[in-house]
Amino acid sequence: MGDSAGNLVLYSCLSIQKLRQFACFPYAIKHIVFSADKNVICIGNPGMLCILDTSVNFVPDNSPEFILRTIEAHTIDITCVVFSRILDLIATSDTEGIIKIWSYSTLNIESVIDAYDIVPNGEINQMSFIDPYPLLLIPDYEGNFVAVAVGYAS
Repeated sequence: MGDSAGNLVLYSCLSIQKLRQFACFPYAIKHIVFSADKNVICIGNPGMLCILDTSVNFVPDNSPEFILRTIEAHTIDITCVVFSRILDLIATSDTEGIIKIWSYSTLNIESVIDAYDIVPNGEINQMSFIDPYPLLLIPDYEGNFVAVAVGYAS
């Protein structure tokens, strides 16, 4: 669970007890995505992306050892983030209709897509990788879906 102060708190699904707390950003956490390797991908605005290692044991809450990588993914607010374990990719979109495809391992940009080229108003609030295929599925506000081909992370 993320809050407006940039803190992320992980709870047990079984006992609903607090497991860990992380201070990710000095501003609100907007999106949270779990990766297959027990890492958490957090998005905070304006435009920040942080990957946390939640498997680290025996260190206090808010230890810098939890933070694997933090980058400025976009210069403005991010509207969506999705992860593909099979493709080793992260996709982010922003309020100006730019979609960036990132290598999960390196956080290098693999490609940039202008959403205005694929959906009428350029607004992306949802998207999903169609694993195991190298496709990103993007809905528009008219009820249509567009599948965009993306490459595997290099």
